[in-house]
Amino acid sequence: MRDYPRAVRRVGAVTAAAALAGTAFTGTAFTLPTSAGPAWCKPGGPLSARAMPQRVKIADCDLRGRTVRGPNGLAAVVPSDGTSLVAHELRTDGAAELRIRVDERGGEITIDARGGR
Repeated sequence: MRDYPRAVRRVGAVTAAAALAGTAFTGTAFTLPTSAGPAWCKPGGPLSARAMPQRVKIADCDLRGRTVRGPNGLAAVVPSDGTSLVAHELRTDGAAELRIRVDERGGEITIDARGGR
């Protein structure tokens, strides 16, 4: 490299560094995810308990903090602190129940909706 002037060597080094930097981002957070998640796990708005499976892996669709709508319009927010909940609704035409269990250790949320139309 002694026969090349210093300016040419500097330009070559910068070009090589830029080429390496461009390939360094391949396969990192800058690439788009290949899976958008389940079709029923759309962002924003309440989710229907009828449209989703009874057991949901948190890695597939994190429901914590989201609203889940059960039978007869009964709705509950999935707890984000690892607790579980049971919501009851009594009407003159029947009753409805929505159970949501969050198992953070198992990485799973269980939703059980009963009653209603």
